[in-house]
Amino acid sequence: MRCVVYKAIIALLFEYCSSILLSLNDYNVQYLQKLQNKGMKIILQCNYRTRIEDIFEALSIKKRIEYNVCILIHKMINGEVI
Repeated sequence: MRCVVYKAIIALLFEYCSSILLSLNDYNVQYLQKLQNKGMKIILQCNYRTRIEDIFEALSIKKRIEYNVCILIHKMINGEVI
């Protein structure tokens, strides 16, 4: 249930506004990454001292933003965006 909530609320925000998030500076991207990592620890019920690398290969916010912007550009080039 917690994973569903994460995907429906938090991850969706990164997907939806990637083109805006692309303009964030490194400090803000790192802040978002830390928030996501804390959220994943809560969802997985891990100890607060658990390293995120020990749980899973952390999803990179920066890579996710760049990926979603590339998809948007591809859709724009192919006329799939209204």
